[in-house]
Order: sequence, then C-alpha cells, then structure tokens
Amino acid sequence: MSEGSREHPLAFANQGQTVSVASVRAGKADVQHHLENLGFVEGSRIRIISEQQGNLIVEVKGARVALNRATASRITVR
Repeated sequence: MSEGSREHPLAFANQGQTVSVASVRAGKADVQHHLENLGFVEGSRIRIISEQQGNLIVEVKGARVALNRATASRITVR
C-alpha cells in the first residue's frame, strides 16, 4: 500500500515502504507512553527496514526500533 491509501496495521507494511502513523492503540498506558516516546505518534513517518514473519525493524525519528508482530499490529498506518 502506498502513502495516502487506506489505513492498515503496521505489521502488514512491506520492507522498504515508508508510512505515516494514523493511530496507536497499545492497550496499557505504560506501553502507549513508551511507544510515543520512541516516536510512534500520529503523523510521524516510519520506514520499514526489514520484516520477518511479521516482526519488524523500522526507522522512526532517525533511530532503528525492533517491534514484534503483536505491537506492530497495534500501530495503524497509512
């Protein structure tokens, strides 16, 4: 999916793709706050560095972050 298309979970993004965060639904407040501190906030741009079985390494705010499939599924992107 390209920039500007429908929203979908970050877990479904493809390697090399750049997306924008639409929303984060982490469930627990401390996890939500941690993701926000890492840069996963509405409008931030994320580049998918690698994907393996739904687990991702992404670049956000110039830093590389590893996310498991469950966490990546709670971040909605467009």
